[in-house]
Amino acid sequence: MKTPHTASKPRRHPFYLRSHESLKGYTKTSIWQKLRTFVMVSALALLVWVWADLAMTDEHPSGPLELIVKLPPGLTVLEPDGTIYVQFKLSGPKREIDWLRDDLDAKENPWRPEVVIAERKTGRREIDLKVDLSRRDIESRGLKIEDIRPAKITVDIGEWITITRPVKPNIDETRLAPESLSTTPQSVQIRVLRRYKELIETMNLRTEHISLLGVAEGAAHTKKPAILQTLDHPTAGEITFKLVDKKAVNVRFTVMPTADLSTETLANIPVGVAGPPEVLDQYKVVFGDQNEAVLRQLKIKGKADAIKTLKEKRPEMLAYIILTQEDAKRTQQGQTLSPHKVQFDLPDGVEIDEHPLDLTSITLKKREPR
Repeated sequence: MKTPHTASKPRRHPFYLRSHESLKGYTKTSIWQKLRTFVMVSALALLVWVWADLAMTDEHPSGPLELIVKLPPGLTVLEPDGTIYVQFKLSGPKREIDWLRDDLDAKENPWRPEVVIAERKTGRREIDLKVDLSRRDIESRGLKIEDIRPAKITVDIGEWITITRPVKPNIDETRLAPESLSTTPQSVQIRVLRRYKELIETMNLRTEHISLLGVAEGAAHTKKPAILQTLDHPTAGEITFKLVDKKAVNVRFTVMPTADLSTETLANIPVGVAGPPEVLDQYKVVFGDQNEAVLRQLKIKGKADAIKTLKEKRPEMLAYIILTQEDAKRTQQGQTLSPHKVQFDLPDGVEIDEHPLDLTSITLKKREPR
């Protein structure tokens, strides 16, 4: 049986164009889809970049860096003397390591490692840098200390205190008229380490030297010398301090006529020994050379009446050296003693003009039991 023919629908061409209305709707939808896809791809790329940046790590071995030791007010690090240097190796995100490199090289306020000591305590103490080093700036940036050298340091902490001491002008008083020397102010405030308080309270501050060269005799003069900021103690050595306010003093004096001055040469002055009784009871002094035990000649100068009194009433120890507990300790340890400075007990108005011996070498010998 023959199938009746029916008209078929025309096939749509692959490049069939839609109507104007349909094309308009299609264009809007396509733009929004592309925009959304672009945003999603960009966000994903950003997340990948951030993850990669955080995941990248680096290390930074530092060169020698100054260690900042922060102490309570009034305390200071005495030893080590000068700057303390440390080296360490950090690891962490690359961008933070790059920040650290830039900050270390900054000209103003560069980053430096620091230790904060809140305890108000003086004396020697050990600092464990692996424990005590401040990590606030380091850990907040995700950095980690892998190694630090030295791992430990020992510091000696001292305390500054304020005391008042008189000022003595550094001037040849033997050439001054009696009672003509005056100083204004007579004393000043200084800051000194507490450990030196008892020593420095036995001493006067000194000024720079006041030269009398060319100064007219018989007339009053005023000079303004600076105050020296060191003292030479016979047993403790050089003591350094800080001036609080006054840096200089006014010194008023009158130069005495040359006719009123005198010089004298004393002969065969024995060098005595002073020091703590417990040291003197245990040890006797042996001079390196017998010529050091007696000063063959000692030239003095000063006011004629003062020199006359000295000759008539010579002190028990005109020349002497001072022994210390440290001398006894070094002797017990078999160590050589440092040369000792010869001191003099002279009355006011008299000073040494010339003597052949400034330092003397000695050893200590144990006394036999009595």
